[in-house]
Amino acid sequence: MRHQAGVIVAGIGNEAQMAERRGRIGKPWGWIRAIVALLVAILAIASLLPFLHTNVWWVRFLSFPRVQFLCALAALLLISIALPGRLRWYGVLTSAVAAAALAVQSWTVVPYAAVAPVAAASVGACPDEHRIRVLEANLQMTNEHDDRLFKEIEAADPDVLLFEEVDAWWDAQFRQLHDRYPYSKHYVTQNYYGITLLSRFPLILPEIRFLADSRDPAIFSGVTLPSGDDIRFYGIHPRPPTFGQSSAERDAVISAAALAIADDQAPAILVGDMNATPWSPIVRRAARIGGLLDPRLGRSWYPTWKANATLLRWPLDEMLFSRHFALMDFRILPPFGSDHQPVLATLCFAPQLEQSVPKPEDGDIAAARAAVEAGQNAAAPSPEPAAGKQAPGTS
Repeated sequence: MRHQAGVIVAGIGNEAQMAERRGRIGKPWGWIRAIVALLVAILAIASLLPFLHTNVWWVRFLSFPRVQFLCALAALLLISIALPGRLRWYGVLTSAVAAAALAVQSWTVVPYAAVAPVAAASVGACPDEHRIRVLEANLQMTNEHDDRLFKEIEAADPDVLLFEEVDAWWDAQFRQLHDRYPYSKHYVTQNYYGITLLSRFPLILPEIRFLADSRDPAIFSGVTLPSGDDIRFYGIHPRPPTFGQSSAERDAVISAAALAIADDQAPAILVGDMNATPWSPIVRRAARIGGLLDPRLGRSWYPTWKANATLLRWPLDEMLFSRHFALMDFRILPPFGSDHQPVLATLCFAPQLEQSVPKPEDGDIAAARAAVEAGQNAAAPSPEPAAGKQAPGTS
């Protein structure tokens, strides 16, 4: 009996030791799984919030890092599947939420990856008189390094150039380009929203517009191609959603441009640092209203900001065009000192080409008009730069 009792006591002691050991081993895994579950929940909420109809700046900002969110969710899903306890209810729930959020992010951004179908048709050859090469660049006003930019311009040899954040210093530098680009329109400001259009092709009635009562200028102009065909060019630079600044004015400017394109019913190119990603609801709605093609669809995300960053990069510089154009080339040029990289597109004016363009959905026009009205009520003065640098003016 004593021997049996000793065996039983020893067995109980061994089981207690094993349970204690299992507790010590399981405790860190439990913390890791809790952290993974918390991160999954945060990213799942961040995946859904941008679909809300709101102008709150931080909600709209969540549309920017969707590619980064997608990669993070994919990593968290793999970790959740690999962790102990994956078949318990909390492990299954974490993995299911991660998979659902990953599906949402994939539905949003994968159409812009190279594995998806392209939207804009490509052509390899185009008559010279029907070809137009467009360059867009946000200069970053405080960046005063023009050499690299002008070397890129010389190498790219664009026909039409749109620049944002043009101050008096940059305006003076552009004078050296006037022989090559004799047609121009600009609005130089004392803030970060000056804008300049240069062209080697004749401009037709170029004008500065303040869309939706924005304090920030946009440029609308006709352009005559060497073939004699006239097209419409729209250059915009709305302000971003950021701390203390909602997305109302940005969305109003983009919506006003889209409505103008729809009203004009002419071959159109919409260009600019839109401070919105291609997959954001406002840009997608603008494309539907204007019947505009996005060269990024089915090709790549082509991030343009932030130029020298590694992970936090997203495409803010857009170049959309109507069905009258086919795409010959689309690329991002190397950094030149700005926080943005330039966008360069070579287009072929080919109105006879059959292309499927996005169509307005029910409520798109009404939503765009409501956005314009909301932006008119939200327009605010532009931020002031460091003193003593700029002299405003237009021409």
